[in-house]
Amino acid sequence: MIINFVLVGIGGGLGAFLRAWITEGIKKIWYRDYPLATFLINVTGAFILGVLISFQAGNLWMLLFGTGLMGGYTTFSTFNYELITLMKSGRKKTSLLYELLSVLCGLAAAAVGMNI
Repeated sequence: MIINFVLVGIGGGLGAFLRAWITEGIKKIWYRDYPLATFLINVTGAFILGVLISFQAGNLWMLLFGTGLMGGYTTFSTFNYELITLMKSGRKKTSLLYELLSVLCGLAAAAVGMNI
């Protein structure tokens, strides 16, 4: 049983590292108001989780990569924080675009991943 928690912890640490690394890289080249890093991370995370599900990975693999890695990599809380920040700053069109694209592209990416 303890192995399950260890696998989730290892995967989560790796996922958080990847998210931070990718976010910093995108911030160096993207200077606009749109939160592109979180958007790309969440959409690619949905795709990767879809692929994992389509391969029907065993429980231990899903704990390591699905729950751990993708749980640490994707970030629903940051998505919501950025969405609220956009709305509070009066950028209603940008916030609506961010919300709709995040949900629709995330769903599409997960569906494509699951059908691979």
